[in-house]
Amino acid sequence: MRTLLVLACFCITALAEKCTDSDFEAPHFEWEPVCVARFLGHIGLKHKSAAFVANNIAGNELKDLNATALEGLNITKASEQQSFLENVARLERHNPTDNGESILYLPLMLAGTFAFVYIMFLKGSDFERSLLRNLRRITKKANAGRDGGALDADWLEGTAAAIGQGSARKRRGSKK
Repeated sequence: MRTLLVLACFCITALAEKCTDSDFEAPHFEWEPVCVARFLGHIGLKHKSAAFVANNIAGNELKDLNATALEGLNITKASEQQSFLENVARLERHNPTDNGESILYLPLMLAGTFAFVYIMFLKGSDFERSLLRNLRRITKKANAGRDGGALDADWLEGTAAAIGQGSARKRRGSKK
């Protein structure tokens, strides 16, 4: 019996060596059963890898395994099951998407585009100066209102809406 166990471990070791480094570095859902056996060796369950290879368990099936399925694959100890499930969960967190694209791709591209447009077309322009001037006025008004300070009599001074800036219509030649 012991000889059979040693022979099985030797065969699994030989199979795990067929999983090249580049195959093992690929996303786990692309792994063949021999790479799953190599993974089991890395997490301390090398002696259980024969069942995974015999049942042709590939990397894309790892996340579907639960405690009942693991018992069928000869992983009966609760500590081994927990270790296996935690390591599979770590694999899933490490590479959660199938396509490998970063979730930050679009926001970073938009931020870069806006920065380019600002630097090339808006920075130092009259438009930017008027925006900043209006922003300062609005901020001053908001801060004065929040702090309970005295508001300027005419916070719109210098604009077309300031007191006395508009022209009042005078009636000319109106007869009563």
